[in-house]
Amino acid sequence: LVGHLRGQREHLAVQVLPLTRIPHQRPELVGLEILGDEVIGAVLDRLDGCLDLADGRFRSRLAYSRSDIDRVGTDPVVFSFNNYIATGLTDRVEYRGQFELSPAISLVGGLEYEHIRSSTAFEGAVPDKADNNVTGGYLQASLRPLAGLTITGGVRHDIYSDYGAHTTLGGNLAYSPNEGRTVIRAT
Repeated sequence: LVGHLRGQREHLAVQVLPLTRIPHQRPELVGLEILGDEVIGAVLDRLDGCLDLADGRFRSRLAYSRSDIDRVGTDPVVFSFNNYIATGLTDRVEYRGQFELSPAISLVGGLEYEHIRSSTAFEGAVPDKADNNVTGGYLQASLRPLAGLTITGGVRHDIYSDYGAHTTLGGNLAYSPNEGRTVIRAT
């Protein structure tokens, strides 16, 4: 579904992609594998929406995804304790916005939330279960002061329900003297 609305000052384009389900029966898409006697399966649901404003200088994306993984491992050796069942369910919501202030300056920011539930049970043992959340956000600025030169810096903050919070900084420099045929990078 793609819709366009026009106002006096701005052009609004909204794109909503349909919910996509990738079932167990499509191993080439989700990596359903048989490794020895181990069977792995996954189901992935995803819903995306995009919004463009300011004549395309501001682009944003909102997405939801869910992955559901089941894994069964068996060992043909009698009385082996390598037989197990592992399950997991992850729900993720993310937003990303990018704004081109000028041809030389762009800002990118985003927010993410992930809820992870998992269980691993070995034969004859009590299952190990986990229920975790991760909430994070980031902001990145890219400057292109000269032809072929890009300077990028950013900050990210994550809050883990079981580990606490952590902030990271990053930056890099990229220079191409010949329109991208050769790129020199520093981090």
